[in-house]
Amino acid sequence: MSEKDQALIEVPAIRRRLKLQKKELVAETKEYKNALSIQMKSTVREAKSTGKNAIIISTALIGAYGLLYLLLSNGKKKSKKDKEEITAAYQALPDGPEYPPRYYPETRQREESTIIRTIKANIANFLIGIAKQELAKAIEELKERFYENR
Repeated sequence: MSEKDQALIEVPAIRRRLKLQKKELVAETKEYKNALSIQMKSTVREAKSTGKNAIIISTALIGAYGLLYLLLSNGKKKSKKDKEEITAAYQALPDGPEYPPRYYPETRQREESTIIRTIKANIANFLIGIAKQELAKAIEELKERFYENR
């Protein structure tokens, strides 16, 4: 047999082999697409769960801050009119070496007591610790789900 005849005999065999390879590749592609869609759905589900946890934690922190602010502040806010009246009253006081110096309430800085600062720091540390634990749990869950899906 000549080389030309042998090449003609091999062409249909090559075509059959290529068709089989094509079918195998299409089947593998479908498998990968299915696996990818499943993984994407689980990732979206995990992201929603993590997002909800983050919103809950941040809401708790904001609520705790607001509660602390309400509990530890005077609760009385001076209006602009009150501040103007106080400033006018201070300015109406006589001035001179025989009188004590004027102290305007706007210029004085209110100092927190050591106890209040310590309580605030402890509460903040406690809340940060809770947030840290929750985030660590969420990360561990994500790792476990990731390795389970592999």
